[in-house]
Amino acid sequence: MSGTGLTAGSSGGSGGSGHRFHYPGICHGCNFPNLCAAPLYRCSQCHLVMYCHRGCQARDWPNHKLFCELYKVPGGGGALQMALVAAAGASDEERLQRQREFLAGLRVTASLALGRRLHRHEEEALLFPRLCEVCGMTGPLGAGSGCCPDCCGVYYCCHDHLREDREQHRQWCELYKLCSCCNQQAKNREAITLPTALDQEYRPLAPTMEKHILSLASRLRPVAVAGASESLTFPLTALYVLQQVWPGLATAPVLTLHVVGAEDGREPRVAAPWEYLMHRLPVLARLHVLLVGPGLGGPQGCHRAALCQQCRDKDRQLVVECRRALYHNLPQATAAATPPTLRLAFNCGFHEWEGDEGDTWPDSFTLMADDAAPLAFTSFNHSEAQRDLAALRRAKPEVQVSLALPNPYRSTRPLRDWTREDGAHMYYTNQYLTVLQAGQAGQRAAQDTGEEGEQEEAREEGKQGEAREGGQMGEQHTLPDTT
Repeated sequence: MSGTGLTAGSSGGSGGSGHRFHYPGICHGCNFPNLCAAPLYRCSQCHLVMYCHRGCQARDWPNHKLFCELYKVPGGGGALQMALVAAAGASDEERLQRQREFLAGLRVTASLALGRRLHRHEEEALLFPRLCEVCGMTGPLGAGSGCCPDCCGVYYCCHDHLREDREQHRQWCELYKLCSCCNQQAKNREAITLPTALDQEYRPLAPTMEKHILSLASRLRPVAVAGASESLTFPLTALYVLQQVWPGLATAPVLTLHVVGAEDGREPRVAAPWEYLMHRLPVLARLHVLLVGPGLGGPQGCHRAALCQQCRDKDRQLVVECRRALYHNLPQATAAATPPTLRLAFNCGFHEWEGDEGDTWPDSFTLMADDAAPLAFTSFNHSEAQRDLAALRRAKPEVQVSLALPNPYRSTRPLRDWTREDGAHMYYTNQYLTVLQAGQAGQRAAQDTGEEGEQEEAREEGKQGEAREGGQMGEQHTLPDTT
């Protein structure tokens, strides 16, 4: 981050093949868009992927070979034929959903066979196959891709079915195009820079994420807004929640956020998005973000971030702490210097683990919803939010809901939903928000955080000053700066 802007962008994976994606009407090798008017060539062995040119297919063969061999057509019929058999006897309306469920199940067996996790474009070849939107059949191949000529996102076996589905598809077509553009943006590693001069006085957030971003840079294209929102949804959801439930926000000198269930590639562990909170809160002098979860790899421990010149002039501090642990097993010594102002669980999926012997959420619920800080969790849609709340209430029946609504600060980047849950083709990161009420004692504790933080800050500086001069805090690893 610099003094003039915040660098943000769409996440597209961890690099390499993680940035590739799959659309039924876009070349699987080069991902070059707008090819619907040109013929696409189907891989003759697996029938799952298409290429714009035989040369492109040849270049991709070393990457595609092992995945392809799992679904060779000779002797096995290929994955699409297997899906058709699995859905035999179903009506046209049910067939496509059964086929999708069958193909989604192949991800596990494919991963086990390859001895690794599937790359994103491999998963998407199974999740978003070339199966007709109307009848679920594969259909003959002819000129063109057989897909919607505008978005390349859905396949039709014939022109009659394309015309039949036109009205239904129209409500999603623009979102498919935006989704593809966002994927291209991530693949090209494009960055978006927003002007982020510090607010001199506290101002409530705009009504929505899009309006907030456009208030800073009015000429951004929708794909740039979507890319920026993918990074900003995490800090701005936290800010929106605090704005709704904590009267002391505007005058708080210290904030401590606990992000529970954090995972690699989801919540930002770099400084820039979290520093954005400090730019919106003029009085805030110290922000501590604790990311904790069993799926959180990489360097562990505390990192005092290098801030922009404006924040340095105000002598501000931002500490990002990463802990690979279950929340209820988090050692007390590793927690932030002050009690949490707010706990957050982003895209939590509480309900997905119920009944599984590996479900560790109930033990953590005891800490997450039992003391000072309010708890906010996000879900991908309303149905999931209700199931997540029900799962939490089975462990903590007494919790009270303070807010439950579509999150105005969700990401605006559309993500394709292969399940089509609630009839929607798309979902968004942090789409639905639920906030559980904090008790009066908790609210008082949160308001007292500032004084406690200043005292702890002085003690911590004395203990850790020498370690910071060497680039680390004690024996903990230092995370890379994002400047």
